[in-house]
Amino acid sequence: MRPPTLGQRPQKSDAHLLATVQISAFVDQNLLAAVERYCKSHDMVINQFVQEALFDRLEELEDVEHLDQIRHEPTRPLDEVRKELKLDDQG
Repeated sequence: MRPPTLGQRPQKSDAHLLATVQISAFVDQNLLAAVERYCKSHDMVINQFVQEALFDRLEELEDVEHLDQIRHEPTRPLDEVRKELKLDDQG
């Protein structure tokens, strides 16, 4: 099995394939307590929580980068799409 590439969400089963490095950050003690409670209640370690949170944030930022492009895509009236898909108003 190959390790996930950048842009692929790592799976728990891939943990042994990932090259890891240690990072540290100063966070509010209430935030840390909330993260610890969440992790305990969801049977996960903080490392997993932080890694998933960082990955999710990077995905969000990528989506924002493409937002301007998406906003300028051509649109079509819903009636036209329904007609093309041969959908009618009958239930």
